[in-house]
Amino acid sequence: MIKIDIKWYEDFVNRLGHMVADETTNKAIKISIFELQREAQKRTPVDTGNLRWSYETNFWNLEWELRNTRKYGASVHEGTKPHYAPIKELRPWARRKGISPFAVQKAIAKKGTKGQPWMTNTVNSMENKVNTIFSTEFDKLFQKLSN
Repeated sequence: MIKIDIKWYEDFVNRLGHMVADETTNKAIKISIFELQREAQKRTPVDTGNLRWSYETNFWNLEWELRNTRKYGASVHEGTKPHYAPIKELRPWARRKGISPFAVQKAIAKKGTKGQPWMTNTVNSMENKVNTIFSTEFDKLFQKLSN
């Protein structure tokens, strides 16, 4: 989660109203989410490319969501506990890597899989950039209101 710390925001909303503040905030959110998506795609682990190109963005008033739509995305991100993995699911990946799918199955059953938290790393690395986007958009609004 990215925390945007705008100390004066509440006072700003009280003086000018939600409509003006919400419009600027929503614009900053949209700019930010596309920057986050671009960076997340760069950091997404790649085997076939399916995970990298499976992002979805949703917007609501003052809220957004960026998520990967592949069923296995969370497992790649978070890793898994030891479990039984069907050979049918492992075979294509094992072939591309030149290893036995049975060896992969045995390793997953024993150790699970290690997470690759690219989204968490993206969010952490982009916090300053997102805060800058918000500051820039509100500076533009203040300039417009002062004229």
